[in-house]
Amino acid sequence: IEKKVLDLPIPRFDGKDPQHTELARLGSQARSEVASFLRSHELPPSIARRRAVVRTAIGETLAQINRTTQALLGSS
Repeated sequence: IEKKVLDLPIPRFDGKDPQHTELARLGSQARSEVASFLRSHELPPSIARRRAVVRTAIGETLAQINRTTQALLGSS
């Protein structure tokens, strides 16, 4: 049995690293967008459908998070 299930090159947060601060900003933005979306929309009963609806609603922010994460992990 492998003890390290996920041994990924994820660096510790460094507030001086622009990619780290950008990810933190984008995470906060995503949280705000979801909170706003939830206040103004009724969600379907299925958890899977709820996740899909919310992911679609904040799709551009998630895409930015993915691009920034890929750049960060690619530079590690």
